[in-house]
Amino acid sequence: MASVRSSDQFPNQLLDREQVERIRQLLSVANLEIHLKREWGSRAPDHRESIHSEVKKKMAHAYPLSDSSISHCQSMGGFVFAQQEINQIFQIGFDIEEFSRIKPQVARRICQSDQEFEEAPSPASLWTAKEAAFKSLKGPHQPATVSELELAAWTQIDSQTETVKIKYPKKYSLHSALGLIIKKNEFSLAFFICHP
Repeated sequence: MASVRSSDQFPNQLLDREQVERIRQLLSVANLEIHLKREWGSRAPDHRESIHSEVKKKMAHAYPLSDSSISHCQSMGGFVFAQQEINQIFQIGFDIEEFSRIKPQVARRICQSDQEFEEAPSPASLWTAKEAAFKSLKGPHQPATVSELELAAWTQIDSQTETVKIKYPKKYSLHSALGLIIKKNEFSLAFFICHP
């Protein structure tokens, strides 16, 4: 199993070892890695190059299969990564955003209906979940825009954690698609795992 980057070893890490393990359990991905750093936020020069360099290192050592997803907001950036087994193929999507940057009117614009917007726990949860879901639909089944996706079946796990699903997974040739949204400090983090 891959090592977990703990906050005591990496001071810019937003999530601690126990939180990462809980995310793995909720998504049923035992070897999911989450790498986050303040210096990968979009305010930092060369943030994209730095993130991509780290992802390339992970991918170079991944055998036989792996997947990753990158995201950044102004003050934080990072990626998720997981090696896969032949009998467990999945696609990952990840998004991170600051709560203060997601306005209700902007989140409403990416919805299929008023009902989709109203069922979401918050504009930040909706925005990051849709972005992560979109990123997880890699390849020919990815819609042209985020607003073409519809999310449903929101479930509140606790005050900081929610799950959600893609409303019509068969439309994207998926067996299942589960999203997990974590609220931590000033951030909303969303992870989507899709099984073809």
